[in-house]
Order: sequence, then C-alpha cells, then structure tokens
Amino acid sequence: MFRVIIADDEKKVCQLIRMLVDWDKYGMEVVATAGDGMEVLDRIKEYKPHLIISDIRMPGLNGLEMIEKARELEKELEFIIISGHRNFDYAQTAIKFGVNDYILKPVNREELQVTLLRMRDKLQARVDSQITSRQIVTDLAANKDRLRNSFSSMLFMNLVEKQKLKIETVNSEFNYNFKEGVFQVVCLKFYHVKAAEREIYPALEGKAREWFYRLFHELTYDYACSFQNNILFGLINYRKENQLTVKRNLKAFVNEVISQDVILNLVEITIGLGNAVSGMEQAEESLKKALYAIQQRIIPGSLKVLEYEQKDSRPFTESREFGDFNRRLISSIGKLELEQVRKEIEGLRRILLEYPGITGHEILQMTKEVLNIYLLTLKENNLQISGGEKLLPEFNENADDCVSIQELFGLLKKTLEDSMKQVLEDKKQASIRPIRIAKQYIESNFTNSVTLEEVSSQAGFNTSYFSTIFKKETGFTFLEYVTMLRMNECKRLLRETDKSIASICEEIGYSDMKHFVKCFKKYTGLKPNEFRKLYA
Repeated sequence: MFRVIIADDEKKVCQLIRMLVDWDKYGMEVVATAGDGMEVLDRIKEYKPHLIISDIRMPGLNGLEMIEKARELEKELEFIIISGHRNFDYAQTAIKFGVNDYILKPVNREELQVTLLRMRDKLQARVDSQITSRQIVTDLAANKDRLRNSFSSMLFMNLVEKQKLKIETVNSEFNYNFKEGVFQVVCLKFYHVKAAEREIYPALEGKAREWFYRLFHELTYDYACSFQNNILFGLINYRKENQLTVKRNLKAFVNEVISQDVILNLVEITIGLGNAVSGMEQAEESLKKALYAIQQRIIPGSLKVLEYEQKDSRPFTESREFGDFNRRLISSIGKLELEQVRKEIEGLRRILLEYPGITGHEILQMTKEVLNIYLLTLKENNLQISGGEKLLPEFNENADDCVSIQELFGLLKKTLEDSMKQVLEDKKQASIRPIRIAKQYIESNFTNSVTLEEVSSQAGFNTSYFSTIFKKETGFTFLEYVTMLRMNECKRLLRETDKSIASICEEIGYSDMKHFVKCFKKYTGLKPNEFRKLYA
C-alpha cells in the first residue's frame, strides 16, 4: 500500500478528498491529514508517506515552501497540488519543485481518480525499478555462486576434462581464486541420515558447509565443495607448508567440534582425506583415495579422520580361507539351508577380523561379493526370488550407510535371511499352486463324471505324481475329496430343497442310486431320507 497524507487548512476539504475515492482500488491508504505546512513536515517524519496531496496556500508554510523542505526529508516524495488559483505561475513554480500533477478547486471526482491512477503507476514503476536494481546486484552475486557451484558439482562427478583443470581457466570461467600450491580432496560423509529425524534434512548440507568454511576459509587460497549423496566433497588449495596444519585442524575438529554438535546426536560422520597433489589435474586421484579412506571406517568406526593407505598384503579373495568359504556357502544356498548360511556368514566375519592386513574397503566389498554369490547360486539352481533385481542395489546403498563391521554383517545376515525365507515361501507356493488349480477344477466339475486323469492333466502332472502330492497337501485322496464335495452338496440340497432323492443323486454326479445311498450312509451314518427327516 502506498501511504498518502492530505493537507489543507480547511478540514472539510481534507474530509471531502478522503471520501471522494476508493483508495484501496489504487493501492493507497490515507494515513494522516494536516492543516498547515509545519504539520505536514511532522507527519512526513512520522508516517514516511509516498504521496502528499496539498493545498498550494496554507498557514505557516505555503504549499511550495512545504514541498521544498519535504524534499529535504524524503527525496522521492510525490506531490499533487490543489489550488483555487488559476494563475499558471503557481503551477510553473510547483513543477520546478518536482510536482507533476496540479488540480484546481473545486476538486472533481473524475479528475482526481485519473490523477491518482497516473500517480499509482508512477509509484509502482519506481518500486519495480528499485526491485530490479536490487535483483541485478543479487543476480550478479548469485551468478558467481552458480558458476562456482556448477564447477564443483561437475568436478566431483568427474565431468570436467583434465585439460580444462588449469588454474587460470578455472579462476576466470568459474570465479575461483586458486593458486599454485597443494590440492587435496576432503570428504565429510554422513551416515544413518534416513533413520534420522526429518527436520535435519534441510539443515544437513548447510551444517556441512558451515563446518567446511570454519575449517578452511583462513587456511586455504580457495576451495570448491559440493554436497551429493550425503557427502560433502571438498577440494582445498593451500600452501605446501600448511599440510600438517590441515591434518591437525581436521583431527581437532573431530575431537572438539563434531562430538559436541547437536546434529550428531542423530547422524554419524567420517572424514576421508585424499592424498595431497601438486596440481588440480590430479584432483580425481585424490578424490578416489578420499572415498577409499572413507570405506576404512568399517574397522575403526565413525567420528574419525581417515587417510588412504597403500596395502601390500595378499587380497582376501586370493586366500584359501575365501575359497573354502565360497564352496560351503554355495552348497548351503543351493540346499536352501538357512541356518547353515547364518553360520557361514558369522564365520566369515570372524575370519575377516583376523585376516592379516585386512582393510575396511575389502570387508565392504566382501559383503557385496557374498550377495553376488547368493544371487548367482539361486540362478544356477533355477530358484526364483520376488524382487531379486533390486536386492543387490538396495544392499549396496544400505551397506554404504554402515559404520562398523558388526552393523555391516548384521545387514548382510538380515538381507540373506529375508531373501531366503522369501525363496522358500515362493517355492512352497509354486509347489501347491497346481493343487489349488486342481481343487478349483474339481469344485467346478464334481457334479460331472470328473476323473483323476482329467484333473492331473489340468494341474500339469502325471497321474501317479499328482495323486501323491494331492494327498500330501490336502490330506485326501482324489476320490475322497470328490466324495466329500458331493456329500456336502447332497446334505445342502436335502436340507434346503424339496427335490427328490433320485434327482439329487443325479444332480451331484451319481448314476447308480444304490451306490449313492451306500456312499451317503457311509459318510453321514444315515440314509438320505433319514437325514432329511432330521435336518430339513
């Protein structure tokens, strides 16, 4: 709303002008009235108006004098002068003081409305211009940030060609201030984010960037950072003599800052430190080693600063222990021996902990390899699993969120247990599915002369095998099951209808009355007519 003050030494004129128009329609509000020029100046100080509508002649200070002093208080004030004098000299003088609109008394409603409409457009144009000016300044700053963020995102996704990773090129194109010196990748990895309270999600990236700034803004020439997949990736650039200070600051940061931060009551963190390199072109090498270092947390746990270390010992996958474990695991999976698979996984955990020179990276990869072995073994044994294509990607994602070998192997055991139980259930369902088909077919056709051969064919088995599994799953032989259905239907018809016993005999699939009565008495202990007398 644009604020308006009306000034005239006659109160009735002020009231008239106030009542003539719907001020809301013009986005305006009359905040005060005044009876002389000095009072107008006081109201300007109090209300900071956008527009003054004033009589040109008033006591104390006349309208023109008031305009001159008012401009000293608020340079951008707008004025509409109202006068009963038709002397054009007054209008010229008013224009000299920046007054664009001049209305003669008596004030005409339509003339005032048109004048207010022009004034509203002028005021709005000024506001828009100010917003645009501020936006230009903001956009320039934001554009610099966008350039920096664009580079850092591409850098840590390996989308920047090495030949373009020249200090001069990056500085000029992306608004950085890198210099000759040491370059090193630092990664802050958050764990258990999914399980944390929802309100930390928006704060997580901001918190990570805040920590990074506190750590490096004074120590480095410049740095690039990007937050992706719960990891803050950072490339820092500093003087060679500051290398030990970087490590010392990171360790002090973990010990003194992170452990006290409220956000880490909800999530955990590990810092991976890549190797120091002499040029930005080698940033990819430092990044790989920082990510490798993060995987080492599986042994010592989180809340550590971990560095890449070269491993010289023999890989576990080339060991005799792995070969023996592999054979035992494949055998247990093939037989769907769930308890034995549990034992093998627990045995693997103990072996890995005792294996000389084992790394967190190897342990993490070993659990993923176990799941690969499991899926391949199922496939080789023609064992189907619902959602099997999602199992490995989901496990890999969840494994990357584990911070200890205990948590990692707990995840592996649960994944295999849940999956094997599903395989066993699917296998059970697959074995009884033909029986369900057979039962449905019998229930739809028992009133006809349905045969074992006919039903076996519907289930997709030979007669002998079908007869065996049907008895195993239902507890009835084929003939007993058909008889049961026929007798139950017969009892219903005897109770609920007046049909003759002969017609019922025929309706439920018997052609021999004597045989039907004999079967019914054997099944119920009563002849059909006796049953009807008792229960109809």
